[in-house]
Amino acid sequence: EILSFLDELHGNLLRTVRAAGHRSLAMPTLCTGGVGIPAHFVAFAAFRCIYRDFCEHPTDTMRVRICCFVREQMGAFNGLKNDIGDSFYAFDEWERTIAELLASDSQI
Repeated sequence: EILSFLDELHGNLLRTVRAAGHRSLAMPTLCTGGVGIPAHFVAFAAFRCIYRDFCEHPTDTMRVRICCFVREQMGAFNGLKNDIGDSFYAFDEWERTIAELLASDSQI
């Protein structure tokens, strides 16, 4: 499943960066180019992993900057970022709603 793959990819990246002692990361929109995964799937997986990392390390946070090299991808990332900010403490509800929307997408 696409989301499981993306979740593992982003989770491994954050764990590796943290294990190396870094607390700042700039990363591209992984898998949206040559692999061709839609940006909204990648955005969801990236933000879910960043949120989990924050919950696991609330006193040792990591700064993550996502670099969109294709202008059309910015909407997916900025939209989800704003939604997470609005419902930060109700993330489980937000995650369920987004997962349902993504599951109904024919591209999964």
